[in-house]
Amino acid sequence: MCIASNGLRSYLAGHSYTCYNYEFEKMEIGELVDGYFIGKLGLLEISKVDKYSESEMSYIVESVFMRCIPKPIVLLESENDITYIIDGIKKIVACNAFINGELMLDGLKILSRFNGKKFDDLSDDEKTYFKGFEIYVEKINKYNEKDIIERIKTRYLTIRKGYNDEIDTAT
Repeated sequence: MCIASNGLRSYLAGHSYTCYNYEFEKMEIGELVDGYFIGKLGLLEISKVDKYSESEMSYIVESVFMRCIPKPIVLLESENDITYIIDGIKKIVACNAFINGELMLDGLKILSRFNGKKFDDLSDDEKTYFKGFEIYVEKINKYNEKDIIERIKTRYLTIRKGYNDEIDTAT
């Protein structure tokens, strides 16, 4: 529901624009990784997948085990049966690498007993615990493609700048 003053409503009524609709839901890490692995989750052209270090990816895996992923993953639904990952690519790439045996955990500080382990080295209970972690997902399902891409770029740059500023002041 949009709350706006009468003046703002009048102004907006005289202009053409398209908002987007979204919904929040919880999805299990295993479900997200399966979707990424089989190609049901894709990347937009503006998305950037960096080469992440094993320690960065291990940190994400440790965060999943600790249930410490504060920010939702943002997905953009499309008409061609592919859902695009807008925000949260690093989380999905790291979890995918771990589950598929491409990542050996390294540099964990809190769950150091997992250092040197791959997913197949875990007990069945630990595997189920990891894959069953539910993370909030924001699914954008109706949108104006040009507008949403521009807003995503702006949001990403703003978030990235804030993150970089935070890192600069911490060091």
